[in-house]
Amino acid sequence: MGRSNGCMPGVQEHERPWCFVLVDTLHLTHCVRPGVVKWSDVAPFDRRLAALGCKLLFLEGTPATIWERGIKPRADQQFIQEYARKFGRTPEEIHSHFVREQEALVELFSCSVITKRLLQNDGTLDNALEEALRFWTEDLEGEEIGQL
Repeated sequence: MGRSNGCMPGVQEHERPWCFVLVDTLHLTHCVRPGVVKWSDVAPFDRRLAALGCKLLFLEGTPATIWERGIKPRADQQFIQEYARKFGRTPEEIHSHFVREQEALVELFSCSVITKRLLQNDGTLDNALEEALRFWTEDLEGEEIGQL
């Protein structure tokens, strides 16, 4: 039995220890929300994350997808009725805000030096999951992939 790799207790040690950590609030997001930092403020962190071997997966949606998945199903919910009102008075204005915000995030994404992939996410969830898994595991050896 191998030793724990410190990342995942109980996982046997390999020549190349690995672990997965999901950070759902990206350093990119901090440049847009709340918008008080600039890319130059987070670029050193981006370089450190790249040096650690982190990967950045950005799920992008067309304006139609943002409307169908983000605005339309929540039109009568608290998110649109209260929280998102700071982004616009109508669902159309709120939608425009999120489309512009995604454009700003894609621009910041292009600045990142992290190994990254922009994934168009207008299709089915299964297609996005398969592509994301390929991206996360593409540099792992076959033996390691089987242990995910």
